[in-house]
Amino acid sequence: MYWVSRYRLQEEALRDMSTFWSWLRSWDDAFFGAQKQMAAQVGGPGKPAYQSSAYYYNLVGEPGLEIWLQAPDMAAFEEGRKMTHAMATGPDWQRRIAEFSKYLELVESRLVDDAPIMRR
Repeated sequence: MYWVSRYRLQEEALRDMSTFWSWLRSWDDAFFGAQKQMAAQVGGPGKPAYQSSAYYYNLVGEPGLEIWLQAPDMAAFEEGRKMTHAMATGPDWQRRIAEFSKYLELVESRLVDDAPIMRR
């Protein structure tokens, strides 16, 4: 299962793409690091609720970015949502959220799963 969020790149991101990509790498590292730390604090194995992330940049059309967060099931998504909400209350994450909106504007989100057909 994947939580897919589609974003429009803000002018700040388009003005300096090198800085934007560097910032996005830092965001991903911090997000997954915080998720892992929170999982360890609640007695788990220290694994984040989300298994992986993937980033897709539009090559044609409006400059945009899709972020795909993968989790094994709905329970993991719910756990990830709770962890993300808890993280967002801290001052460091308040700053990161403000930076996020400087670079990206949410257009839509959706939950998708693999179709039950064989791949070739």
